[in-house]
Amino acid sequence: MPSDAAATAQNGSAASAAEVPSTRRTAASDGYALRVFRHIRRYKAFPAALAGKGCEGTVLARFSLTREGRIDRLTLARSSGFGELDRLALEQLRQAAPFPKPPSSAAEDALSFLVPMTYRLEA
Repeated sequence: MPSDAAATAQNGSAASAAEVPSTRRTAASDGYALRVFRHIRRYKAFPAALAGKGCEGTVLARFSLTREGRIDRLTLARSSGFGELDRLALEQLRQAAPFPKPPSSAAEDALSFLVPMTYRLEA
């Protein structure tokens, strides 16, 4: 069973908040999760057109990465309530591929991530 890692991506930034079960959590998995979240940050943007429509919220996306850093599965785990934001988050994750390859010490063939992509209007 793959482990889960989570990060908060907000206003183009990602913060590591790895949620890997303690029995499977290692410094290597935490370090790799941080590399993945930093990689996502480079592809995350909040288009002015959506901000102008008043769309904001958090999209929760689940995806798995292969040993080659390719997305194996990408699904919407929870909607933001705005279809355009949901599609944007999934598309930005697709555009981020390929991701950094996982460390050779990773036991799983595919590593699973649960990532909240937060888009907020600036006051």
